[in-house]
Amino acid sequence: MLSSKLGQRTHYDPAGRVLQQTVQRSTSPAPLAERRYRYDAAGQLSRIEDSRKGGIDYRYDPVGRLIEAISPVAKERFAFDPASNIIDPVRTADTPASRPSPVRPESTLPVEVPKVLGNLLKAYAGMHFEYDARGNLVRKRTPAGEQEYEWDEFNRLLSARVAETSRQSQARYFYDAFGRRIAKEVNGERTVFGWDGDTLAYESDGEQGTHYIYEPGTFVPLAQYVAGPVDGIATPEWKSTDRYVPEEDPLQKVPERRGGAALFYYHCDQIGTPQLLTDDDGDVVWEASYKAWGEAREVIARASKAAGIVVGNQLRFQGQQVDEETGLAYNRYRYYDPQIGRFISRDPIGLAEGINVFQYAPNPAQWTDPLGLCPGESDHLTVTE
Repeated sequence: MLSSKLGQRTHYDPAGRVLQQTVQRSTSPAPLAERRYRYDAAGQLSRIEDSRKGGIDYRYDPVGRLIEAISPVAKERFAFDPASNIIDPVRTADTPASRPSPVRPESTLPVEVPKVLGNLLKAYAGMHFEYDARGNLVRKRTPAGEQEYEWDEFNRLLSARVAETSRQSQARYFYDAFGRRIAKEVNGERTVFGWDGDTLAYESDGEQGTHYIYEPGTFVPLAQYVAGPVDGIATPEWKSTDRYVPEEDPLQKVPERRGGAALFYYHCDQIGTPQLLTDDDGDVVWEASYKAWGEAREVIARASKAAGIVVGNQLRFQGQQVDEETGLAYNRYRYYDPQIGRFISRDPIGLAEGINVFQYAPNPAQWTDPLGLCPGESDHLTVTE
């Protein structure tokens, strides 16, 4: 049970794969949400049946890379070069002209310029990309506009300038000695982040703070606790002649209790990606539908009657926080672009995990990379009653 009014149950097959997830209120015999999973003979996820969002069908190439995902949100087709760089799928004479496709107008690059050079993606789906000498993305041009990025000597993203039809922003990013992002400033508005090891513990702006609770030993979110903003502690200045008074030490003071706090529960899919958030009454207050590589196409946030606030969620694939100002996802050691299913900088551990240092995973329906270093098949076990 997640609360006195809501429970989630998960069923597995003999191989340990998730077969069914059911979210149910204690006051209703009908499930609030239900997801069923089907696998092919190779153990690859072939279909998801979602009671709230419809069905999703997946198809793979002989080496297990995702080449097609068909859902109510989008009909997507993918192709890869021999190094597993994503490229535009080739249109054939058998492809109907009216068939929906995510492919945008063809590249405007000269014919002699390859779309992928040294694993650097130059053009894809109507987008164009430019890099610095270290392989960091410095400019992304799309039909909607462009984004420019600045990096430091440790290959950490320092700033982003966005000039697009639907959004205009200037963003700066700050990190601690361990390379964890501890703050960002977007158009003058600052958000701070706190960490528990490599997992995000909280984020706080000037209005409220959101604390995250995870399933033990994983990056899979279990709940979020929304309360007042997290106040920083100023470093006091002491003179050698000052008398130390413990009660005046900011580190010794007990924080004042604040009202208006609320707890919300995550309901994640087979790889730990948030699908729903519910409140204490069992009402759905946030839900999202995703494209194959993690781009949220439909995000619905509702005011919680029990808590009296509108709930948000910035968590995506395991270990990722989405930045609304750019559409990128901060993935601990790197940034991930869900529009192209790739990281925008090289893998810090080099070739230790393969020859393609920008690849996220061959199959985003079953693989995760919580640190942005080493992808692997997800061993996510969801919460059971």
